[in-house]
Amino acid sequence: MNEEIFISYKSEEAEYAYRAKKVLEDNGFTCWMAPDSILAGDEYTPQIHKAIDNCKALLFVVSENAQKSNWIKSEVHEAFEKGKIIIPYMIQDCQLEGDFEFKLNKLQKVFAYQNEEDALEKVIRDLRVMIKEASERNEPIKITIEKNPKKNNNLPLILLAAAVLIAGVFLGVKMMSGKGNNSVPAAGSSAGVYYSEILPYTKSGVVETYDDVSSIVNTSLKTDRAFSIVSFLRNQGDNSAFVEQISCEILELEPIEKAVIFTDNIIKNNQMKIFAFNNGWDDGKNLHYEIILEDYKEYKVPEAVRESVQTEGTFDVKAAGVAQLLDTKLDTSEVKKYFKENQINFKTQIGNLSVYVKGDGIDVLETAFFCYDPQTDEFELSYGGKGDGEEYSITLYAILDVDKKPSSLRFTGEEAAPLVQDTFRIETVIIPTKSCRLVCKDVYSVAGQIQETDEYSVEVQVPVYGEGNTVHTASIAERLFDMDMRDEIGINELLQEYRYDPQSVIDYAKKS
Repeated sequence: MNEEIFISYKSEEAEYAYRAKKVLEDNGFTCWMAPDSILAGDEYTPQIHKAIDNCKALLFVVSENAQKSNWIKSEVHEAFEKGKIIIPYMIQDCQLEGDFEFKLNKLQKVFAYQNEEDALEKVIRDLRVMIKEASERNEPIKITIEKNPKKNNNLPLILLAAAVLIAGVFLGVKMMSGKGNNSVPAAGSSAGVYYSEILPYTKSGVVETYDDVSSIVNTSLKTDRAFSIVSFLRNQGDNSAFVEQISCEILELEPIEKAVIFTDNIIKNNQMKIFAFNNGWDDGKNLHYEIILEDYKEYKVPEAVRESVQTEGTFDVKAAGVAQLLDTKLDTSEVKKYFKENQINFKTQIGNLSVYVKGDGIDVLETAFFCYDPQTDEFELSYGGKGDGEEYSITLYAILDVDKKPSSLRFTGEEAAPLVQDTFRIETVIIPTKSCRLVCKDVYSVAGQIQETDEYSVEVQVPVYGEGNTVHTASIAERLFDMDMRDEIGINELLQEYRYDPQSVIDYAKKS
């Protein structure tokens, strides 16, 4: 089926897109909108290209955030190049910037932020004139605005996540670990743990994006009161994915001495390098690696580029060390010629890069999209984008009752099931009720697959009394000074007033 209207929007603003979609469909239009229009397991990119090819108009839900999205830039650019009708549907009083200003500034805008019902009525009226038969243009316009879109309009996304989960179970999808041990999700999944680190809770806020963090981190920690596990879930494909469940597993107390390998790939000025990092505390010896660069769909990787990248061999890497697996210069001449002949003017995925590492107890696969940008004449690697800023970050809290010795702490609430489209930062804060040593790891269920961090060894010193209550001449001492020490009941009641409360960590964070 060729849907008439393609809706391009930022996921955080889905409520506006879903309201517009419902009104358009109520008035006889067919709509294409991700992820509803994509079946579980299908790849986004080919389906988006096909939908834009077949649509008659693109409704662009415009905001400042939407203009920062690489996906939206590509969609609007492609619709513009193919001569589609584009309607800037303004949900925010903002200026069109950069490429959007160049392409769309002369188009008639619809100001939904002023009056959403009037804006949707104008969209319907204009689209009827532009793409409907004369007999349909004068039919009554139906405008029904859903009053609680967030609650209802997330349902298609939830159903998609459920479909992916069911499909994964039905097809026997292999459950895979993520980074620390840093396996990439199996085909059909879309997001995995790209990076994880353990930090004192007081320092955890310094990590902003995965570009800012060091690749070599400790897996053990001594700290006071509370600690954080900070993880980055990075989109490995085109599909968005729900994190259905987040938990911290409390494991046995034992030392962790093993090699934990992950790789990272970088292209700068068409110079490509691939590194292998040992994120563990044992040397990795006699490890075998294989690098493969395959064609993507109808596009072809130039043979000279493929030959310069594809290689295999063995390497050793010390604990908390790094080894370089590849250093090569990439020639763009052949792909530049191909893009020019086929009039391709936007960045396009032309290949899939896979890096395999195997060894004693190690089985790692890292993948990346291999792209070419004709505007810069450079090859690029893509992992689905970056999610910088607060909208791509959540912090979750759990109090660990040491006396009850739970085997798992599950994080709940609305924020504990985020939708990962680009890169998502998840911080879990563990607050023990008393001093303890523990080994733990975070576990995420992402699109029906299990992703895990490294195992972390932690020693937490938890005070008996609240902060500031045991310093010189503190109020607790002043009150004790005037009490009869034989009054055990009174003294115990007084001491209870000054006890450290783990909940205070959460209360303070929410006030800050």
